[in-house]
Amino acid sequence: MKGGASPSAIQNISVTNHIDHVHIVWEAPDKGDSEIIGYELFRNGSSSAPGTLIASLDSSILAYEDFDTVPYLEYSYWIRAQNSYGYGENSSIYAVVVGNPPGKVAALDAKAEPALGGIDLTWNSPSDGGPVDEYVIMRMTSHVDAVSWEEIARVDGSVRNYTDKHEEPGYYGTYMIVASNAAGTGGYGSISSATIPWDETQGSSPSTIEIVILVAVVAAAFAVLAFFARSRNKRR
Repeated sequence: MKGGASPSAIQNISVTNHIDHVHIVWEAPDKGDSEIIGYELFRNGSSSAPGTLIASLDSSILAYEDFDTVPYLEYSYWIRAQNSYGYGENSSIYAVVVGNPPGKVAALDAKAEPALGGIDLTWNSPSDGGPVDEYVIMRMTSHVDAVSWEEIARVDGSVRNYTDKHEEPGYYGTYMIVASNAAGTGGYGSISSATIPWDETQGSSPSTIEIVILVAVVAAAFAVLAFFARSRNKRR
């Protein structure tokens, strides 16, 4: 048939990772000048190549489960509708990584380590979830009216320690570690804080400046006493 309009491009598509497969859901587009006959679903397409046709579906089907996947690989999908006048425009391409994100990082321990020049963080691997590709080191920041977390570093998934370099005495840091892999990030885990201690020469023990001031005061006191003693002797 010629002369009629084909369907519009499919807009409302959801591509979701379900750990061992991908779930694709869409809504029927504008049908054009005749009823929609069906849908074609393509995988790993691009703007220059259509990819592989993995399913030709009836017009009543608006979802598909793709189990032909390998964990921690990225897959992309696009769909087009068909009516009696031809195929509609290609939808946008939607990508997802199959697999299980890591679990929460537990047993985070922050300790001030002046010998290392800062606050040393150690933690345990998540006890559940998928493998860890990397750990994201987060530090709490305070503002006038809010508290937030900032990323300060990333380390490989085989590493479970990090030193936040801060040498100034009295520095206080609060930390959290988030595990991640290609499929996503784990939830927020335990939080730990530590403070860089003041130098042992400070606090109850006098500092060098304090000692110099004390000596100067004592010397001045002796000078004043000596002056009055000489004045008294002259009067006699």
